[in-house]
Amino acid sequence: MGALADADGITTRTIWPRTLRPVTRNLDTDDRAVEFGSLPVEDGEILPAGALDSEAPDQQRLTEASGNEGASFERSYHRAALVIWPQDRFVDVLLQAGPAAALPYFKDRVQASNSLSAPATDRQTVHSIAERIIAVWEASGNNGHRQRYKEADRSDMIALLGQLADAPLLERFIAGVVTREYDGSENKVLAANVRWLDPMQTGQLLSHLVIENMRTFPAACVDLLSRLTRESGLEPTAGWIAALREIAAAVVGALPDLKQRQPDHPDRDWRRTQKAKPVHGTTVVDLLETLAALNASTLRDASCKAIVANPEVFNPAKLIVSALQLLRERNSDAVLRDKEFQRLWAHSAEFLLARSEQPPESPKDWRLDVKIACQCDDCRELQAFALDPASQTHRFRVKQERRQHLHQQIDRHRLDMTHVTERAGSPQTLVCSKTRATYERQCHRYKEDIASMAVLYPLIGEMDEDVQTLRARLEAARQRCPQAKAAAT
Repeated sequence: MGALADADGITTRTIWPRTLRPVTRNLDTDDRAVEFGSLPVEDGEILPAGALDSEAPDQQRLTEASGNEGASFERSYHRAALVIWPQDRFVDVLLQAGPAAALPYFKDRVQASNSLSAPATDRQTVHSIAERIIAVWEASGNNGHRQRYKEADRSDMIALLGQLADAPLLERFIAGVVTREYDGSENKVLAANVRWLDPMQTGQLLSHLVIENMRTFPAACVDLLSRLTRESGLEPTAGWIAALREIAAAVVGALPDLKQRQPDHPDRDWRRTQKAKPVHGTTVVDLLETLAALNASTLRDASCKAIVANPEVFNPAKLIVSALQLLRERNSDAVLRDKEFQRLWAHSAEFLLARSEQPPESPKDWRLDVKIACQCDDCRELQAFALDPASQTHRFRVKQERRQHLHQQIDRHRLDMTHVTERAGSPQTLVCSKTRATYERQCHRYKEDIASMAVLYPLIGEMDEDVQTLRARLEAARQRCPQAKAAAT
């Protein structure tokens, strides 16, 4: 392996494959790694042209892939090269490998420009470098061809622009790159650097970021709002309070449209969205506490209404119960006077009682209530078997395509029934057996609900008549549980 040198004393050791897309290991003059990434070498950039074409490889690796067209082989060449580029195009060369390749160099230039002995022209040069990096980063998302970079790259760029205290470029980077690629990993550094921006500017910029990302990253957006309110060290001026409330309004406004993500239906941007964390109890607590800190009572009321109206995302039996428990632990008895706490407590209590006030009733027979639309002979036979209260097993001796049709009907109607094919004989026999799967699921859910009632009951004391009635019903439901009765005896 050989050395590559430039005017700044950066040395690059290159492993050069035959494809002329080298994999580089970059070192400075002190033999320390410098992450420039993989720098592409284009046609016409090798002198003399075709110099490596007839060279024998120093090392050779053969990989075989079999297929209809037979085996194929890949050959790798390890070669050293001397790379030379003009100093005034140093950043442009690095940017051929993407913005991340230029960040280490940019970081060195930022630190040098911030020293007391740095000339004024250095700052202008660094500003120009930042503009070029951001321009390439912005362009990477054009025409739907979006190149992804490490989460740390965005955070590093925000921090470097903060060190420059360059508000216009920081605003441009957040608007043009972070908003598009946001996944929440930037929250800490965003909260630490928004002080360089104007309050009104910040409110508009980050509320737009929330609007664009709340549906996919709701937990991250709430965390950003919480960090901005608690950790950013912003002055509690009217301007900054208004900015934070604007961002909070964007968060609350998106709550009614939140939907549970369906893993079977990944979106186009799945590499980014797979990093999204689900909404959990801490998300609700952070939101309510942040809105309280901002004295945003109207938004707090709206957030609770949206949470109550969206049980698919904000599960009253688990998520809200855990949120209420955490609120009580953090705020002790103060939350008992909080109307939003009381509203969410009553919502969870009513939900649990509606579903599990009584133990699930065990089936009295083997009847499965179902209406199968298909009227073929096999489906009519399956319908009769399902409705038969005494029959638990039925055998269908039919050909494979008819067995598959019966499989589909059983699965489509989610019948509590197993189906196994006996391979003996021709045609083979499909053996269908009824199960208690629905009842078993009900029993499992009932036990979980009783456990949630046990957590919910002591979180609130005797208050108005409605709360007392709910508490009494919760306690009666717990005592009615067979496991509770067994423990009492």
